[in-house]
Amino acid sequence: MQIGISIAQTGALSIMGMQALNGIRLWVLHLERKGGLRVGRQLRPVRLITRDDHSRTSFVRDNIKALIRQDGVDVLLGPYSSHLTKAAADICEVHQTLLWNHGGASDEICQPKSNWIVSTLSPASQYLQKLPQWIDANGSAVHQYLLLSSRKGTFAGNVAAGLRESIGVFTKAARLHSAELPESTNVFIQLLNETAPTALVLIGTFEQETGLFKTRGAWPESIRYVACVSAGISQFLDSVGDLSEGIIGPSQWEPGIDRATLIGPTSREFVRDFAKSFREMPNYVAAGAFAAGLIIEECIRRAGSLEGTKVREVAHELQTETFYGRFQIDGSGRQVGHAMHLVRWENGKKIVLPA
Repeated sequence: MQIGISIAQTGALSIMGMQALNGIRLWVLHLERKGGLRVGRQLRPVRLITRDDHSRTSFVRDNIKALIRQDGVDVLLGPYSSHLTKAAADICEVHQTLLWNHGGASDEICQPKSNWIVSTLSPASQYLQKLPQWIDANGSAVHQYLLLSSRKGTFAGNVAAGLRESIGVFTKAARLHSAELPESTNVFIQLLNETAPTALVLIGTFEQETGLFKTRGAWPESIRYVACVSAGISQFLDSVGDLSEGIIGPSQWEPGIDRATLIGPTSREFVRDFAKSFREMPNYVAAGAFAAGLIIEECIRRAGSLEGTKVREVAHELQTETFYGRFQIDGSGRQVGHAMHLVRWENGKKIVLPA
């Protein structure tokens, strides 16, 4: 049987794309060690087909069509990033092909009438929902939130919307100022000085966020809490170094979180195997891709078939736990069981904040 994936091996998204691809490669290695993927009473040998989307929507569309029409894949995995995943999902709806989404968090990817997508990661609106509650429980009062988010795509808007809702619930006395994430560092510093926020939240691309962090020495002293989406991955430290100290970010998974697993390896076993195979440590993108493979494997095993509608029905009924967290989806394929975590950088290490 053939497993296909369109993923960014080159281009702006390639760092995370390669983490995801290696997560899938490791899952395929696990299948090969077991003799293949079980379909009914048979163990079917597996072959992974990869197509580089170059971090661009046009290549994703061509790749997904080719994987369905030319390669005839039995299992189709989506790309990394929300806008690329949305493009893949639209094509899969037309072709009635089940798409396993491990890399697109935008809430718009799963719509009420979505019939051909299964998401294993938490949606973007949940990324920073726990932040105001954590600050309220662990710090002094926040008088002013400054939320700067990108207007491009839907991911940043979803993260911002979830945070605004949470601020309204947990910090009624705090003021909230929202604006577009500035491209100019001078405009950014001016905005910080004008608003003098207590808590600063940046929601943009990795390059946008880390670029603005390099101006941290010029920020006003009023800022006591800082959060950004990029702080959830290890590459954040590589990019900004000591400027990462105290920064909070969202994470879909962290290796130090122990949980009971019903299917697949433990976090420790996954990290060991990933590091041994690829000579680098996995981040939550790699973990999510590998965990998506575990869910695929379990759904096909229970369905006893590769037929899309049968596997989809099993996925909609499945409730289980992997090292990555809980799996449960709603009727649109949106993930509702998995929980996000908050992490903070302390002395060059990510620390998981208590829920």
